[in-house]
Amino acid sequence: MSSGAQAKTIKVSRDLNLLAPAFRAAVEAAILDCNDQGRPGGPLNAMVYEGFRSPELQAIYFQRGRTVKPPRHTVTNAPTNEFSWHGYGLAVDVIHATQLWEPGRGENWFRDVAAVFARHGCKWGGNWTSPDLPHFQWGRCRASPSDHARSLIRSGGVQAVWTEVGADLPDIDQPAEPEPASMRPAAPHMNDGGDVDVLEVETLVGRSITELCRNGFTDDRANHCAHFVAHALGLDFGYTCRAHVGGSASGANLRVHEIFAECPRVGLWADADQSRTQLVFVTRRDVVSIATKTMGNIPQKHVGIVRDGIVYHYSNTLDRVTSQPVGEFLDTFQRLYAGDQALFFGEIPHSDLVLAVDPSGQAGVSEGTIAFELRRDQKDWIARRAEDDAGKAFLAGVEIQQPAKGFFGLFFPVARYYGPVFAPEDHAGVIGQWAYLLDLTAACESRGFMNLVNTYDRARFTFGFYQLAAHTPDDNLILFFREALADPEFRRLFPELDLRGGRVFNVSPDGTATDLEAGILDPASGEMQLQRFMAFLNPNRKLVDEQEVLQAARLIWWANQDGESSKLQVRVAARILGRKMARTYHPRYRLDGQLDTVCALIADIHHQGRAKVDVVRAAMAEPREADREAALLAIGSVSYPERIATLSGRLRALKSAGHLGRKRYVAATNEFA
Repeated sequence: MSSGAQAKTIKVSRDLNLLAPAFRAAVEAAILDCNDQGRPGGPLNAMVYEGFRSPELQAIYFQRGRTVKPPRHTVTNAPTNEFSWHGYGLAVDVIHATQLWEPGRGENWFRDVAAVFARHGCKWGGNWTSPDLPHFQWGRCRASPSDHARSLIRSGGVQAVWTEVGADLPDIDQPAEPEPASMRPAAPHMNDGGDVDVLEVETLVGRSITELCRNGFTDDRANHCAHFVAHALGLDFGYTCRAHVGGSASGANLRVHEIFAECPRVGLWADADQSRTQLVFVTRRDVVSIATKTMGNIPQKHVGIVRDGIVYHYSNTLDRVTSQPVGEFLDTFQRLYAGDQALFFGEIPHSDLVLAVDPSGQAGVSEGTIAFELRRDQKDWIARRAEDDAGKAFLAGVEIQQPAKGFFGLFFPVARYYGPVFAPEDHAGVIGQWAYLLDLTAACESRGFMNLVNTYDRARFTFGFYQLAAHTPDDNLILFFREALADPEFRRLFPELDLRGGRVFNVSPDGTATDLEAGILDPASGEMQLQRFMAFLNPNRKLVDEQEVLQAARLIWWANQDGESSKLQVRVAARILGRKMARTYHPRYRLDGQLDTVCALIADIHHQGRAKVDVVRAAMAEPREADREAALLAIGSVSYPERIATLSGRLRALKSAGHLGRKRYVAATNEFA
């Protein structure tokens, strides 16, 4: 039960990541259905007010109506969070987004919400003897936690309870399907990256999930249909096996509805181009919205890869990959599932972001675009503008493949850096003191080279003197692309891209527009990431492919040839740093009046991510300015000695030249004076 208002000192948690995985999926799907614009009667405007509840907050709630008044009546009978499913991540409180606990339709509004949650396997507190209208909990839980539940959480943590009630695994409730009538066993063949080529999917028939998942998620209680498809196609977005159980191999998505949502196009199977290799989904017709590409997270759903009329999917009964004709596939699940089952097609996720790259730079190039010849010389990738016979070839990157560290991509060895270099004095007239703060970090990130590319780390693609990363929404590289698309030369380099409503879209030759700025949760890091944008720049993080090289060549060529690229990089980097200084660093560390050197060091620490807030605060507690600066400079010296040496040397040079160490931060103007 929610108390109706937040405690003054302890806030409620709305972080759905703290819920049991299967329950979280049910809540997310139910809220999505509640707020569907196409819902009969209109959207319900529901929101999760509270999820997991801490012991401290539960104690405050328990006091209300007892030792703390008002209210006159108690708000909960649970003395500690072990007596409430909120304390186990198995309950949420749902209220109206604007009318809060008192929606205009009163209890009828909560009943409508409850009907939606029931379809996703959740129970409603409104059905209790003492109704708790906002309360919803995992359907396998009794009304309140038992002594057994409390014993489990004390001995094994919430994970033990989640396992007991079947909420620890996504899609585990799906019944096992019977063996299909037709099977085509074949010898398996995996490519070097560990994923099967979609054209060779038939070679996986007969393989078990233990052979396919290198992260070790092989629980035979779970439905592995999405898991198999994602490993086969390299779909590592959303909730993955790596996020679920850990491991060091690339993850594969575990959720059918998440895969459905990432398909470029979906529709009824009858409307599919059945000559294509694509995905086929089977589930209840009434839980799918083709217009919004959403599928309810109900247990009764399945997915497979269809090629030449044959569906390749994972049989949980047989515990292996199997195959059968499309019609038989539908018949199987029509018998197995209740309700009106339907087949839906989905184009392979992110397939619309894969470019037809011709290394000669000739094929598929439309008039007015800038194309490149690409060639590989051992580990070097060399590029040259295709239509310029006299054009100079240039290095687009050097392959680095270190599977033990997860490195697959392009980089530039320091000895081979080349091209234009950031000179802060050239930009100080426009961006002021920010130019020298940027220079300090640029010296460490890129030595100031404007054309530097890195495609092997978790961001999949970083570019430029400030190493703008591709994975962050409304930040870094996507901001650069937004502004660059206003430049005609840049649009000739990236003819697939268009700016619509201030957002970057990929437009396929058939006119399909894909929003590259849609945020997708990466459970491993807890971050929202631009995984479509990342896939457009670097489709396969397990190997270096020609699309990845082409994107690097495009950006490097523009940085080498056009001074506007350098100016734009600096403008974007300065805005990013200025925004973070005002909105993040100053509120955390009270920087008003601090020397620019202190601000620059804090910015570099967080840009690299080499220390947490408490470590920086400890350094900032030094009373003398010189000691404060020295303490900040020492952070990371053990783990990153080369960076700290570069940082120290550049800081000395900038101070000696009078560029840093003489101005102080003015919070009121977000400038230095």
